[in-house]
Amino acid sequence: MKIRAVIDTNVLVSSFYGGKPREVIRLWEFLARPSALKIEISDPEDLKFLECAVALKAQFVISGDRDLLALRAFGSVKILSPAEFLDRVL
Repeated sequence: MKIRAVIDTNVLVSSFYGGKPREVIRLWEFLARPSALKIEISDPEDLKFLECAVALKAQFVISGDRDLLALRAFGSVKILSPAEFLDRVL
């Protein structure tokens, strides 16, 4: 059975305290598929954010992650810090 789900941020934050939210996050990590992107980056765990951006045809990835920020862009997707994003859109 293929499971497709959107996990709300409050479930992610609540997972830090354990309980059912943590179980959901652990299951999600277990079910996560290998990256479809064929690129090498310093932190392979960051591929999921790039995959999401590509799938959604996003213009931006907003991150505080140094490895992602070092890329500056992935294709047409700009990778910006929160401050850079706000400077650009406001």
